[in-house]
Amino acid sequence: MKKLVVLVALAALLGGCSSAPKENVTSCKQAMQGIEITSNFISDESGKVLRLEQSSTQEIPEDQIELAKESLEAQKASSTNMDGVTMEYTMNGNVITANVTYDLTKLSDDMLLQFGFVDDFKDENGNINIDKVTELYTTIGIECTAK
Repeated sequence: MKKLVVLVALAALLGGCSSAPKENVTSCKQAMQGIEITSNFISDESGKVLRLEQSSTQEIPEDQIELAKESLEAQKASSTNMDGVTMEYTMNGNVITANVTYDLTKLSDDMLLQFGFVDDFKDENGNINIDKVTELYTTIGIECTAK
């Protein structure tokens, strides 16, 4: 009987863990001026975008590597002072990969606008909405797919 009670309690506990809000990922890819950008929008079940995880890769001319590194270090330093933005980058020879995560739940409307989240991305509730994002991205030729 004790084993049955323990099994029932364990099943209830595991069932409760699986009721966490589901997150959806929509991946948009683009290439412009020698930069390949992948934007992964993480949204909740209502379509509200919670985070943007963006990765960009670019080959830098040899004579501009130090300047690019200085610029990235400055961007990284300024992002440490912004709640809701993290940035990391790696250099492999003359190829730079920068990864930036925007936590939209922590960014003010002014900050969202500075990062390019225009009002056209918002739904009637004022939230950045994945359907609006993909609609606008598709209009300008950026390919988006749900994962």
